[in-house]
Amino acid sequence: MLETEIDGIVHTDRNLLKQVLVNFIGNAFKFTPAGGTITIRTSHIPRTHRLKIEVIDTGIGMSEDGMKKIFSKFSQLDNVFTRSHTGTGL
Repeated sequence: MLETEIDGIVHTDRNLLKQVLVNFIGNAFKFTPAGGTITIRTSHIPRTHRLKIEVIDTGIGMSEDGMKKIFSKFSQLDNVFTRSHTGTGL
């Protein structure tokens, strides 16, 4: 199911947004086994007037510590499963 509604303007760096989305969606496909699901959801946060984009999947997931680590520059999780799947990171 694909639902789209546009009501407003988003000010962003198109290339950086594309890079982030390609990376997140690519990882969702890479780490979600056949038969799994991937959902991309957007929502507006009224108080801040920001757009929230979520990539939700039924893949292998990661620990809370891993989630903190991936937002450091040039970081990737270092475990056997992720090393068997190559990627450039952001």
